[in-house]
Amino acid sequence: MSPRGAAQARGRGALAAAVAAVAVALVGLWMRHDLLGRDLAGQVTGPGTAPLPASAPDVAPGPFAGVSPGAAAAPRGGGAPRAAGLPPSPPVAAGSATPGGWPVALVPPSAPQAAGLPPPRPGEFDLCGLGRHRGVGLSAPVASVDPSPAGGMPPALGDDALAAAWPRVVQALAARADARSQAAAWLMEGRRPTASAPPAPVGAAALQRLSRLALAGGDPLVLQWAAVACAAEPARSPCLGLSARHWTRAEPANLAAWLLLLQQEPLAADEPLHGMARARTADFGFGRLAARADAAVPADVPVHTRVDLAVALIGLDPAAGSPAFGPLLRLCDGAALANANRRQSCHDVATVLVEHSRELLPWSVGITLAERLKWPEPRLQPLRTEKAALQSGASPIPLDQPYTCGAVDATRAWLRQLEAQGEVATLRQRRAAGR
Repeated sequence: MSPRGAAQARGRGALAAAVAAVAVALVGLWMRHDLLGRDLAGQVTGPGTAPLPASAPDVAPGPFAGVSPGAAAAPRGGGAPRAAGLPPSPPVAAGSATPGGWPVALVPPSAPQAAGLPPPRPGEFDLCGLGRHRGVGLSAPVASVDPSPAGGMPPALGDDALAAAWPRVVQALAARADARSQAAAWLMEGRRPTASAPPAPVGAAALQRLSRLALAGGDPLVLQWAAVACAAEPARSPCLGLSARHWTRAEPANLAAWLLLLQQEPLAADEPLHGMARARTADFGFGRLAARADAAVPADVPVHTRVDLAVALIGLDPAAGSPAFGPLLRLCDGAALANANRRQSCHDVATVLVEHSRELLPWSVGITLAERLKWPEPRLQPLRTEKAALQSGASPIPLDQPYTCGAVDATRAWLRQLEAQGEVATLRQRRAAGR
């Protein structure tokens, strides 16, 4: 084999590893909702417990609705429409190059058809600032075998770029003065997922720093992140005694804090159930970690790497480890509802979940509770209709072409919306806009 051929072969091998890493991340996102749905269905059955009705919460769509593990997504077009209100991405000048010296396309990759190019064919992908490349046919595209003059793959692509950006983002977050950015740094420290391994648990040193930061400052979001991380490692000492009780004291109006307390102290169920019934919101914080990190990404990180970073961080999101709903559903099921006080508490909890949930899964749980409590049909039917509409909506991240400039803009806009208003409001907004 010639030196050039050997270089190209090495590039293809590196590409395969990078594609596998992104595919793992994409499937992991799908599984986040799938496993939450399975947990919901599985934990409420058992001796003396009736199974969930057929109208139990379905798998919440999240950012990758309609993707099944291992399924290939055939490209359908040149990228998503630019998110409303965002400035256009800068055009790529003919003959220009990336900072690393790699040649880029002669047309703006965010608008290939407007520039006279046909839609991408299967296996072709448009990368913002890097042009059109051929991938290897998986559902998670990474640019392929257009070699540089020296052969091989541009180092700015795929898993290598994420590996290089990850510690820089951690460092940037840790250097900020606010507690939430520092907490995000400790949640990310040493936890970048790869093709060969899932994300590691929060390390002992990072968990101790996160716990100390939460206990010292009392910020509700930092306490939430720390309490959820510590709940996943109950036998570990670095948490400095932090528990869900610290979170409930800092944010007593958040149902999510009381749900975690119910998970940690199931024998004292009346207290957390009463706390949930009196709550005024159900905020599990989904998307806040990714949004916080996105705001700290150094300016010279390739724009398509921001998508990989967002995918990885949504997989690490503390909301993915949020408390299970099984204990709550068991408290509000069967003979327990014959007790008038219990029934009223469960009614109040369902009302909070239906009217004040930021995330889709808790909102769906609220509808399930409402059905068990036999709310009037004129109130239930609009909820069922809206649930079906939100869960069948299109993904806010274009899966067929996730790395175009328009797709990167849409991804970042979606993260900002999640942080500002939550998943349910974002999906409702997209539905109202016809997307």
